[in-house]
Amino acid sequence: MSNEFQSLAARFEAQVEQSPERKAISCGLHDISYRELNAKANRLASHLIRLGIGPEQLVAVYLERSIELIITLLGIIKAGGAYVPVDTGMPAERIDAILDDCRPPVLITRGAPRLDIGQRIPTLVDLDADWPIIEDCPAHNPSVAVTDETLLYVIYTTGLTWHPKSVQGIIRGAVNRLRWTWDQYPFQPWEIACQRVSASFVDHVAEIFAPLLAGTQLVILPGRQATDPEELVLALARKRISRLVLAPSLLKSILCVRRDLLFHLPHLRYVFCSGEVLSTAAVGLFYQRFKQARLINVYGATETSADATWYEVKRSDVDNVFGYFSRSGAVAARALGAIQRDDGSADGDAITVANIPIDTLATRFHATHMAEYPKSLSAYLDWLDEAVLPFSIDTASPRYIGHMTSALPDFVHDLSRLISELNQNLVKVETAKSAIFLEREALAMLHRCFYDLDDAFYQTYVQKKNANLGLVTTGGTISNITALMIARNRALARLTGKRDWSEQSIYAVLQASGYRDLVLLGSELMHYSMKKAASVLGLGTQSLLHVRSAPNGALDIADLREKLAACRRKGLLVFAIVGIAGATETGHIDPLSQMADIAEDHGIDFHVDAAWGGSGLFSAKHRARFDGLERAQSVTFCAHKQLYLPQGISVCLFRDPDTLRHGATTAAYQATPDSYDVGRFSIEGSRSAMALLVHAALQVIGRKGYEALFNASMDKARFFADIIAATDCFELLFDPPLNIVNYRYIPETYRGRLRKGTLSRTDNQAISDMNRRIQETQFERGSSFVSKTTLSNTRYGPDCPIVVFRVILANPLTTQADIHLVLEDQLAIARELSGDTAGMMPDAATDGVLGRSLADAFSESVVLKETLGEPMIPIGKPLPGCQIHILDPHGQPVSNGEVGEIYVGGLAVARGYLHPPAQGHSRFVPDPFSQHPGAQLFRTGDRGRRLADGNIEYRGRNDDLVKINGLPVELSELESTLHEISGIKHCAVTAHSDARGLGFLIAHVELDDAEDANAAADRLASIEAMAHAKLPTHMTPREIRLVTKMPLTLSGKIDRKRLDMGRDNPNFFSDTAP
Repeated sequence: MSNEFQSLAARFEAQVEQSPERKAISCGLHDISYRELNAKANRLASHLIRLGIGPEQLVAVYLERSIELIITLLGIIKAGGAYVPVDTGMPAERIDAILDDCRPPVLITRGAPRLDIGQRIPTLVDLDADWPIIEDCPAHNPSVAVTDETLLYVIYTTGLTWHPKSVQGIIRGAVNRLRWTWDQYPFQPWEIACQRVSASFVDHVAEIFAPLLAGTQLVILPGRQATDPEELVLALARKRISRLVLAPSLLKSILCVRRDLLFHLPHLRYVFCSGEVLSTAAVGLFYQRFKQARLINVYGATETSADATWYEVKRSDVDNVFGYFSRSGAVAARALGAIQRDDGSADGDAITVANIPIDTLATRFHATHMAEYPKSLSAYLDWLDEAVLPFSIDTASPRYIGHMTSALPDFVHDLSRLISELNQNLVKVETAKSAIFLEREALAMLHRCFYDLDDAFYQTYVQKKNANLGLVTTGGTISNITALMIARNRALARLTGKRDWSEQSIYAVLQASGYRDLVLLGSELMHYSMKKAASVLGLGTQSLLHVRSAPNGALDIADLREKLAACRRKGLLVFAIVGIAGATETGHIDPLSQMADIAEDHGIDFHVDAAWGGSGLFSAKHRARFDGLERAQSVTFCAHKQLYLPQGISVCLFRDPDTLRHGATTAAYQATPDSYDVGRFSIEGSRSAMALLVHAALQVIGRKGYEALFNASMDKARFFADIIAATDCFELLFDPPLNIVNYRYIPETYRGRLRKGTLSRTDNQAISDMNRRIQETQFERGSSFVSKTTLSNTRYGPDCPIVVFRVILANPLTTQADIHLVLEDQLAIARELSGDTAGMMPDAATDGVLGRSLADAFSESVVLKETLGEPMIPIGKPLPGCQIHILDPHGQPVSNGEVGEIYVGGLAVARGYLHPPAQGHSRFVPDPFSQHPGAQLFRTGDRGRRLADGNIEYRGRNDDLVKINGLPVELSELESTLHEISGIKHCAVTAHSDARGLGFLIAHVELDDAEDANAAADRLASIEAMAHAKLPTHMTPREIRLVTKMPLTLSGKIDRKRLDMGRDNPNFFSDTAP
């Protein structure tokens, strides 16, 4: 490194020369340019040199975070000296201990310090009183020779002993850490960084000097702006901060801030987390709240120049199935309808180019002649890029939540190209061969998911000739038509007593059996493809008899029985009863088990349309909602919906593998009897090998993956519904049966009548008109999208159909931030169209109290957690120039996957302690793995293991491992487990022993919500019950104590010493301010 060495002072001076008038630092109302900052630092450096300060000389700094602090640090660095930061908020005893230990010849401060501080220091520099003297010093850059081994600072760290240890940081370690930032996360011209960490913590080095030495403006956040979560969020928004350094405890507090402003931090791009374990729960919430920011988990210590390893946390670390959905496709890359932000970046989540009416767009496509001569493909693609693609719909956008289309897994695009290149035709073996058997495997996998028969059944039928577990079709409509055709044929076969009745017409068979007509029974919410089926099957749409809805919106069983009885009286043959497992418009699930009973009692085929909801059967949590589906003779399921596959892939499954014989057709050249040819059973002829995608998805994502996706979508629907229910200007029509939410906007004029239940038909018509206009405007503007539908199964009755919004929360990429933006768009449009204040103004019916706003609703709704898998995020791999060794108690490397103690070597390692401890107790030890004489390792006291991918997983501290009744407990692991219990905002566990010497644990918890004493007691009892259920006996805390606010250290970590101090005082933290 010495050959490339450039001191911090030289790097800063180069930046001054490059951009002298650029704003360097802002603090409150005060700004300073690079030129002015350099001049003041130079004058101070010259003054310090006159006072005898040079390389290896210590200067204590007793200043609050301010421009003057940074002038002072630069001045000391330019003089070649080393600074000793002393936080002005430290207790007097600790300040005295630090100054007595390092005995600096100079202390720099502002104003008069305590008298005894002045007596301890030979020379006191008061920047206020002494500045006239300093200002007379030269303003040019001083020439002081330093090396990468020169002392840069002495920082005191307490450690677990609570005795200060003085770490000597050298220039080499700081420069290595800064270079990593500049190389890995280079600053962009529009960025603004902030300084909020106390200079007494080593994180300040990168926080101050990484932006300052790169020409990026630094904003100093004073007072509560640096530590209070809500104040910090406000400051980030106002100052347009792009980077933030904090501990996980403070990060979680920020994520729980009760303001929708949290969703308006578009400039925040990097969040660096260090100092504590980062849990998957915090990561899951981070990626729900922040759309643009990247989260980097860094690990290190003061003794390793702050950071020695790093890991950029992806959303897929919360649950690896989300890693398949990256928005890397062509449509996302074009950033359709890109909205330019202030920083010049584009809104890549917009769904289409804005403000192009559909009728206007139609006028651009009037070509009716094909090309006379061949054209180059590139010319055609250029035309597509310009004239067509920008006006298509980005269905993968996380803000496109109105239809049953979504982002697709990345692997689908590669496989789709393979399918195109193979060009197989699955109509017969001769045009597909192995692809036929692959399709049959995929059908068997799905059949098992839906019907769950025994292994012997599937081994018999998976590849049995003349038997089929189902068909792959090009859509749910074809699947439904296929199922109903088979049901019709079976019903007629029962009448004739022959499987093949096709020599006669349908009506001849019916008349011979005493029936007037064929009919189909199903819910009012049946998919419109049932009408198509009735037409195709020669029945007419009047043969669809709709069973009315029950008050809960699903099919009314009593009315089904009445309809059946009426059909018998009228001589109508009911050939099928259709149940819905996820209605297209509302998500309702019919009472399938009761419908199956009725169908069996009457000898009628039972078909379930599970085109949308069928993937719920992958979820152990939600599978019971579909009880009865397994008794259906046939099931429709669309893989292009919640299997996340391209359009045009559906499945029609049959419980009995012989059922499809009721629809068999043969030909001389294909679809021959006693073959594997599928063409004789399917309505469609030629079919591509799209079943390969089904097979791949079932193997690559798997049941657990689809379970995670479905559960996450259900959680999002619940979250969305809670937001709507908590907002005065919206009405929730149903508690969502699945992941579809129906709601509508209520103009201010009608909100009082809505609360009183006195809306008239005319009122509802006016409300419907407004919702129709809002939806159409939102679509035209192209930033976000929800669909609309008209429902007659609501509380307003079948005679009062209403227009409602329809939201489908299936896109894995959709986050809370996206939901917030979609609703914000709707409210902004509502204000424009109606002049409403959208729930923000007092209402007479609420006695002048402000209605609950969108911000209130997001504050009141439950926090969405999409956390699965391991509770801790890896600490990653070493920074360049650093080495990580994981060693056993004898100092030997452990194998990958084994836990050992983490040692850090390389450029990051500090010189050592100013006053080394007694022999054998130092954490700085010779580095046996280095070729450089005198190289040291830092023994961290942390335990970890190296994972298969080379990343390191933190496994707690050696002193974090305690024994309870002889059994080991990792306190950090226990805290992460307790954090997964709903309602806990912060948790810290401390170990104790009683009078008999028996060990026990106390969990200190801060709740998500402030509540009264009774409610808090109830929550505590619930948490205790869940902890007992979740934890083995030896890990279960003897006591769970509530704290009003978790005490934090100045660096934002949980202050465990204060927790112990407050153990006997239940009100100790009632007004905590660290």
